[in-house]
Amino acid sequence: MMYTHKFRLIRLSLLPVAAVIIFFMLGSFRTVDTPMFTIRDLQVSKGGTVTWTAENQPGKIVYMVYESRWNKEYLLGKIKGKKGGGSYTFGADASCGIYHIVVRAEGKQVKAEAKADVPDMPVITLKNKSASDFINFSGTTRYEVYNRWGVVMLKGCDFRADISTLPQGQYYLNFGDGTVEIYKP
Repeated sequence: MMYTHKFRLIRLSLLPVAAVIIFFMLGSFRTVDTPMFTIRDLQVSKGGTVTWTAENQPGKIVYMVYESRWNKEYLLGKIKGKKGGGSYTFGADASCGIYHIVVRAEGKQVKAEAKADVPDMPVITLKNKSASDFINFSGTTRYEVYNRWGVVMLKGCDFRADISTLPQGQYYLNFGDGTVEIYKP
């Protein structure tokens, strides 16, 4: 019993010493003031041209360009970065409509991201929510039809979706920049 008591006293007396050592070790690390890597001036034209400028780009970086719609991101392509930064241009296919663009860069020790909305994109509307053959849109758009379990039943890019092969029931339709519930009688 006496041995255990002495051991506890020694162990407890070392705690403040360890805390002081850790404090000084953490305080001795200094951060180096290096310029921060940033993606600036991200712009997207209605035709799908994506441009941006990068500053203070360290080493080799790959820029990935995504289209963001329906709470998902779709990879459109990649561009290799130039050391130090510079201006970049990427051509995205806008034939089915692009609403939101994300440019993301990742390297060994660095990450950067920028987001932009495409200006003046037409609002695509649904002409009929219930049909046995076709769902019609007000313009050409990318679409996805899901069943109630979240399985993609159809997807494409057109001014209408051919649902004639789907069984009767309730579905979820992603199109344009939104999602609606549809019913096939």
